[in-house]
Amino acid sequence: MEMPDFRPLGTGEVVRFSWDLYKRRFGSLIGVSLTLLAIPSLLQWLPGVGLMMSILLLFAELLAIGAFIRIVASHCVGLHFSAAEAIRMAWRQYGNMLLMVVVFALAVAAVAAVMTMIGSAILAVVAPGFAAEVSSYGDDPFSMPPETLLPFLLWTFVMVLPAICLAMTWWVAPMGLTVEGTAAIPSLVRSWKLVLPNLWRTVKVLLLALLVVAVPFLVIYRVLPYHWAVLLLNVFGLPFSWVVATVLYLDLRVRSENLDPEILHQELIDG
Repeated sequence: MEMPDFRPLGTGEVVRFSWDLYKRRFGSLIGVSLTLLAIPSLLQWLPGVGLMMSILLLFAELLAIGAFIRIVASHCVGLHFSAAEAIRMAWRQYGNMLLMVVVFALAVAAVAAVMTMIGSAILAVVAPGFAAEVSSYGDDPFSMPPETLLPFLLWTFVMVLPAICLAMTWWVAPMGLTVEGTAAIPSLVRSWKLVLPNLWRTVKVLLLALLVVAVPFLVIYRVLPYHWAVLLLNVFGLPFSWVVATVLYLDLRVRSENLDPEILHQELIDG
């Protein structure tokens, strides 16, 4: 099943098409998860090797993401890469992927930190009593009474909203890097140009996808021990999340530049 006529998709259509694609390429997607994520996901809870496995998992996830993206994008033009082929191709772009993620994380964290400091300064001037009360709970903010905690959380959300928006505009950077072969920094610029005109729609799609993944995980978490629930989330939930993100990226390209399947096919072959 190729992307439906390479036409713009509605919000629900993106998730429905992603679910159908996830089922059709389940073997390849889960093959990537089992190869790269299963063992470190399980062993990160063991004493003595837990920290090392957690770090390994972070690096393995970047490689897995590149492989997921390639499997999904290739499926939409009738190409079918195996898990091993997708991992091998993703490895060739791993350096750029790692650099892009580092820049992404540092930039978003810097914006969040600056806006939080600005927010604290504004509170100190506008509502000094409230600011002093919040500061008194510095060691454990969640021990605040509800009448203090809720306004504090709302104010914090407002102040970090620019960082959240920046993260959203850069969300499809891994796809541009993987599919188009864009370098690390240009992939962030490419993502910005694709997402910004469709920012609210992008947020809606990602929130819907998060809901689809989160609800089963919460049920599993109630039934199984936490480490087994996290293992299942990494092996089965993470691939679906990146299926949705990749379909969203392709849809954004269809909307902004009338993406031709032949162009996408050639990009994937060249990559």
